[in-house]
Amino acid sequence: MAQICRHVIGEEAPNHLYSPDFQIACLHWLTEDCIERLNLRKTEKAKKKVCQELSHCLWAYKWFIADLPLMPDMPKERIEFYNEVMREYYERGELGTAMLHKCLMLQAMNMGDIERAKIHHQAWHQSEKMIFQIAKPAN
Repeated sequence: MAQICRHVIGEEAPNHLYSPDFQIACLHWLTEDCIERLNLRKTEKAKKKVCQELSHCLWAYKWFIADLPLMPDMPKERIEFYNEVMREYYERGELGTAMLHKCLMLQAMNMGDIERAKIHHQAWHQSEKMIFQIAKPAN
């Protein structure tokens, strides 16, 4: 199942042969599978391999979230569900909110919601500023 999901998602770049709805469902399944396998691994070497797979999954969310509203039959509830899924995974992985806000900004733009796009644009840039402030070496 994992191999099929990886094919549907696309190994290095998004695979446009499948709908974003199907792809994000596969990505969600694959992410949960990685988390479950990570919890079962005993050695650091085994955990490291699964962590790399999980990292790839979390990175891939940004490919799909912004484009969900472009699907004509995508219900708003499902879009909101996957937005929350990405938020939860990024919080659990301590990845910050920058990519989430960027995706939500693009999503709002795709939906024609200018005010929401502005809010997420500002939040995205604030998140980026915080990352750079944290990363600055102390003088």
